[in-house]
Amino acid sequence: MPGSSDAGKLVTRHADHAILHGITRSVVLDAVKEQNIAVEQRAFTLDEAYKAREAFITSASQIVLPVIRINGRAVGDGKPGPIAIALREVFHRYAEAG
Repeated sequence: MPGSSDAGKLVTRHADHAILHGITRSVVLDAVKEQNIAVEQRAFTLDEAYKAREAFITSASQIVLPVIRINGRAVGDGKPGPIAIALREVFHRYAEAG
């Protein structure tokens, strides 16, 4: 689930032939909703990603992986953002409870 946080909302593409609708994505989307973060599922531009406060990808092997640079440009302040860090922690708590 590539995603970016902009103005307090998470923007991610719809799960389709390009993005798996896997367990990790589902758990992260549930966690986002529990954190009262708005989710907008739509295509987004590279320019939007450059301007995001933070960005991350999800996968079964990396869970929630902060993206700090895109094409050599810093995303946000160039450090893992608080939403990605919190979602990673929430995912691990979920996995341990499961």
